[in-house]
Amino acid sequence: MVRVRRVREGDRGFVLGYCRDTFGWGDYIGDVWDDWQSDGGFLACEDCAPASSSPQGPIGVCHVHMSHGQAWIEGIRVHPQHRRRGIASFLVREAEQMALRRLRPLLRQQPQQQQQQHRRPSPPPRDVAEDGGLASAMIIDARNEPSLAMVRLLGYEVTSAWTYHRIPPRSPDAGARRKITALRDLDCAAYPHFVREWRWFETSRLGTRGARSGDPPVAVTARPTRPDGGAPDGGGARAAAVSVLAAGKTVDGPGRTLYATLYPGADPAGTDEMIAFLAGAAASESCTSANVFTLGGLPPGCRERPRHFFEFYLVNKRLA
Repeated sequence: MVRVRRVREGDRGFVLGYCRDTFGWGDYIGDVWDDWQSDGGFLACEDCAPASSSPQGPIGVCHVHMSHGQAWIEGIRVHPQHRRRGIASFLVREAEQMALRRLRPLLRQQPQQQQQQHRRPSPPPRDVAEDGGLASAMIIDARNEPSLAMVRLLGYEVTSAWTYHRIPPRSPDAGARRKITALRDLDCAAYPHFVREWRWFETSRLGTRGARSGDPPVAVTARPTRPDGGAPDGGGARAAAVSVLAAGKTVDGPGRTLYATLYPGADPAGTDEMIAFLAGAAASESCTSANVFTLGGLPPGCRERPRHFFEFYLVNKRLA
C-alpha cells in the first residue's frame, strides 16, 4: 500500500541517491529541489508497509506546476526497486487531483465575477484558463516508449512534436539584428505555444498587447509583417521566435539560460537569421547557452544546424 504526501527536506539525500544517473549526464532534480519544495507542488510516494528489503524513503517523486489554466507535470522519478508497479501513474493521478483541488474554486468564481461585471467582465484569474477549463500537460522524450504508453493509458494525447536545440552564444550579428522586427499581433493559431524554462504554455494565455507581470515578452520575427500579418512578399513563410526569456537557475543548472520558441516555417534564410539573432541575444545576456525549441525540425537548406538536439512530444489531457 502506498500514499502520496508533499516532499520534506529530509527526503533530499535519499531521492537524489537514485536520481543520480537518470540521464547520460546525470539529473537536474538537485538543482530545482528548493524551488519545487517551496511552491508546495513537489510530491513524494512512500510505501506505508515497507518490507525489510524496501528502501527507507520515498519510492517516487514528481512535481506539478500550476498556472494559466494548466497543471504542468514534470520530474517523475521512481526508485529502481519499485518500477513497473504503477507508481509513476499513481503520482500523475495524485498531481492531477492536487491541481483540481487548488483550481476548482477559481473555476467556479470566474462565471460569478463575469455576471457581476455586466459592462466589462473581469479577466480570469491567472490560474484559470480563458475558457474556464483546466488542462494537464507534460513533455516526453520521443524515444521514451514506456512513458508514452503510460500517459496514453491515463488519457493523454500527443498534440505536437518539438525539437530542442542547444545553441552556444556568440557575438551578435548586426546584420541579422537590423532585420528583426517586433511581432506585435501574434496569430495564436500559427504560433500556439511558447516555452518557458522547459514548460510549454499556450500563447493565447500570454496576452500579446502587454503581457501580464511575470510573463516573458512576445518576441520577434525575421521578416517584417504587413498590417494583416502577412509577409511583405505575400509568401507568409517567415521565421518567428516567441517568448524570448533569459532565466537564471533552472533545470539547466546554475547560470543564465536563454529560452526561445522558434517557428521556422519553410524559409531557411529567415531561420538562419533568427538562430543567429538568438545566439547573439544569449551572448548579450551573458547566458551560458540558448535553449531553442522548434515546432517540428528545421527546414531543409538551413546553414545553422545545431549539433545538440532532441525530439519531444507534448502531451495534453483535459481535467475540467
